[in-house]
Amino acid sequence: MSSAEARPVIKGRHVLFGLLTFFGVVMAANGALVYFAGESWTGLTSDHSYLEGLHYNETLAAAEAQNALGWKVDVSVGEDTAKTLTVVMRDAEGRPLDDLTVSGSLIRPTSEGSDQTIELTFVGDGRYATGLDLPLKGQWDLDLLAARQGGDRFRVKERLWID
Repeated sequence: MSSAEARPVIKGRHVLFGLLTFFGVVMAANGALVYFAGESWTGLTSDHSYLEGLHYNETLAAAEAQNALGWKVDVSVGEDTAKTLTVVMRDAEGRPLDDLTVSGSLIRPTSEGSDQTIELTFVGDGRYATGLDLPLKGQWDLDLLAARQGGDRFRVKERLWID
């Protein structure tokens, strides 16, 4: 082997520089991810979690009462450009529920600031509907409350995909 073909010698400073560069890139990437995770969403789903915890037995009783009603709910979003949200409510025997007040909210699970409150109008035969004017396409969480004058309450939570 001649001196012209000699391999470069890896010295300790080359290894040190390589390790520092590698871990520097890893730490910079982790730092950027931590920063953007902290800035993008608080992760907070309730402003009053302590109070909700104190009233958890009431929440369980309401869920039991809802299950005892046996109501059936069908939620759909029209494919038309107007985007109509339709909810069909039926009792345990399949009869339409025509005497309800239905209201709720559409919550964007991926970002804050786009949530909307909605009121559904009775259109006949257990159907309640409202037009949607959403600023973004994609996933939305529907949280509806159907209430009857006599005190019966039925909560519907469903994830929707809206194009």
